[in-house]
Amino acid sequence: MPVMSSITADGRAAPMVNDADSDVGPLEQKHLQYANYRAVAGSTELTKTHWHIATANALGWGFDGMDGVIFALISPMVIKEFQLTLPEYRSGMQIALFVGIAGLYFWPWLADRYGRRTLLAVNIALFSLLMPVAALSPTFAVFVIARSLLFFALNGEWSLGSMLVAETWPARLRGRVISITRSAWCLGATLAGAISGLVAANFGWRIAVMVPGVIALLAIYIRSTCPESPYWVRSQDRKRRISETLARGGTVSDDDRNWFTKAKSVGISQVFMPDVLPSTLVALFVACASTCIYGTVAPGCRCTCRPRSVGRPPSTACSTCSTACAASSASAWSAG
Repeated sequence: MPVMSSITADGRAAPMVNDADSDVGPLEQKHLQYANYRAVAGSTELTKTHWHIATANALGWGFDGMDGVIFALISPMVIKEFQLTLPEYRSGMQIALFVGIAGLYFWPWLADRYGRRTLLAVNIALFSLLMPVAALSPTFAVFVIARSLLFFALNGEWSLGSMLVAETWPARLRGRVISITRSAWCLGATLAGAISGLVAANFGWRIAVMVPGVIALLAIYIRSTCPESPYWVRSQDRKRRISETLARGGTVSDDDRNWFTKAKSVGISQVFMPDVLPSTLVALFVACASTCIYGTVAPGCRCTCRPRSVGRPPSTACSTCSTACAASSASAWSAG
C-alpha cells in the first residue's frame, strides 16, 4: 500500500494504516487518505475540523430560522398579490408543513445508506435553488410546491448537521455544541427580519425571498469540505464484514449478530427498540412541549392602518390589519 501523509490539516500526526495487519476496513482506508477525516477519526482533542463541522451545523439551523421567519413576514404581501383568503393561504402552508415532515424521516434514512457529508452539500444546494423558484412563482400553486420542497430540504439540513456533530465531537462536549449551534436559528430569524424590513419594504417580497438563496451559496463550500462521519464509515465496514462472513457460511459473535440485526431494521423502528425507547420518549415529550409553546404564543401585532390615508372608518382599517397579522401568525405556526 502506498505510504500516505500522516499529517492532518491541523498539523497533527495521524496513525498509519497497513492493509496486512490492520482491522481498519476498506472504506475507512479510503477516507483516511483525507486529512480532515483523520482529524476527527480517533482523537479526543479538538481540531479545526471539529469547529468546521459545528459551523456547518449552525448554518443549517440559521437557514431554517431565516426561511421560516421571512415567509411569515412576507405572508400579507403574498396573500395580496395572489388575491387569497386567509383559509386558502393557511391550507397551502399546512400542505407544505406536512411535506416537510416527510423530510425528517427521508434524509436520515438516506444518510444511513449514502453518508452524511454528501447529503449536507445537496441540502444547501437545494435551498439555494428553491428560494428563487419560490420568488418567481407565477401562481400560488407553484408557490406552495416550492415552499413544500424548501421545508422538505431544510428538515434534512439541520438534522444531518446535528448527526455529524454527534458522531464526530468528543462525548463530553457534543451535547453543549449541538445546543449552541441550535441557537443559530435565532440569528437566522433576526437576519430574516432585517431582510424583510430593508428589502421587502423597498423592492417587494420576491426580491426578499431571493436574498437567502444567494447567501446560502456561500455555505456550499463549507458543507462540501466537511469530512464523512467516522461512525458511519465504520458501520458500513462492519456491515460488509458481517454480511460477507454470513454469506460464506461462517460464524459471527453474538454481539455482531445482534448489531447486524438492528442495523438491517427500518430506521424509524430502531428508536422504539427497548434499549433506546426511554430516550425516545423523553425526546418526544420535549419536542411536543416545545411545539405547543411555539404554536400557541402568537406574535404581537399593532395596528398600523391609517384611516385618514385609506379613506375608511377605523373598524374597517383595523379589520384589514388584523387579517394581515393573522396570516403572518398562521405562516409562523406552519414554519414551526
